[in-house]
Amino acid sequence: MAATTYAQDAAVGTPALGYVFDEAAQALRAVRGLPGAALVEDPLDAGFPIRSAAISSKRNFALVTAGDSSVRLLRFQDSGAAAALDEAMPSPDRMLLSSGGSSALLYRAGRLQSVAGLPERPVVRDWNASLLFDAGVPMAISDDARLIALAPGGDDPAAVRLLSSDGGSSRMPMPGSIVALAFHRSRRDLLALTANGDLCLVRDAGADTPCRIFPGAAAPDGTAVQFSPDGARAYLAAAGGNLSIVDLDTGDVTRLSCGCRASSLDPTTLEMVFRLSPVGDPPLLLFDASQVEPRVWFVPRGGRRSEGGSR
Repeated sequence: MAATTYAQDAAVGTPALGYVFDEAAQALRAVRGLPGAALVEDPLDAGFPIRSAAISSKRNFALVTAGDSSVRLLRFQDSGAAAALDEAMPSPDRMLLSSGGSSALLYRAGRLQSVAGLPERPVVRDWNASLLFDAGVPMAISDDARLIALAPGGDDPAAVRLLSSDGGSSRMPMPGSIVALAFHRSRRDLLALTANGDLCLVRDAGADTPCRIFPGAAAPDGTAVQFSPDGARAYLAAAGGNLSIVDLDTGDVTRLSCGCRASSLDPTTLEMVFRLSPVGDPPLLLFDASQVEPRVWFVPRGGRRSEGGSR
C-alpha cells in the first residue's frame, strides 16, 4: 500500500454513531451523540475529493474512491494516513463491506475483487466470476472473504450464485427474485430478501443447504436486510418506509414505519442501530432496534447540537 497524508480534522476519533458519506460534499462526516440527541457534523478534510465510500464505523475505517480514481484506506484513529490499495481496481462501480467490516467487495464491468484482512492487513484478490451483471444487483461477502453471494438476475432471477475462494461456484434456488443479501458477521449464515417480501434464511451457506422461508416478512419494495449480532433476528427495510424485525426461531415479526424512504440498513458504531437514509436535505434517519420498543430517530446536520426527534 502506498501512503499519502490527509489533513487531520480535530473531530476525527470515534464518534458514538460513526461516519457517513456525503455525496454532494464529496466528503465524510462524523455523527456525534446518541440516538435522540445527535447531529451530523461538518465534512472532514481528507485532503482530496471522495467519489464514493464504504464505511465501517465499528472498526473505525473507510474504503474510499479518491478523485484520481484510486481506492484508498482511511483509518480514523491512526496518524492521519490515507493508504492507497495499489492492487485494487480503479473507480469501482460498486464497493461494499461485509457485515463485520473485515472484508470488502469491489465490482466493475465484470471484474470482481475482494479485500480481506481489513483494516490492519488488507489483501486484494481477483475472483473469476464468469458473470457480467449490473453493478446494482444484490451482492454480499462473508467476513472471512471466502464466500461471495450474488443475485445477478437475467435468465435465472430466482437464484443466488455462491462463489467460493477455492474456485467453486454453485446455484442456490430461492422463492423469488432477490432484492437484498447479507451474511452474518461471524458465520456463513445468509439472508436473502425477495421482491415480494419473503425472507430466506440459509444456515452455513453451501450448494445443498436448504432455505427456510419466512413468508411476507417484509413489504414488497424491500431494499436491505441485516442479521442481529447473535444471529437470532433479521432486520428488514423497504423503500416505502416499512421496517420489520423477524425472530428467526419463532418467525414472529415486529413491524413499524419510518415514514421515509428507507434505502439501507448500514451499521453504526452502536449495536443494533442502523442508518436508514443518506445525508441530504431530509434529515438522516436511524433505526434503533436496541431497545424493547424499536424506534426511528432523525439526526439534524451541522450547527448547534439539538435533540433529534423520534418517529
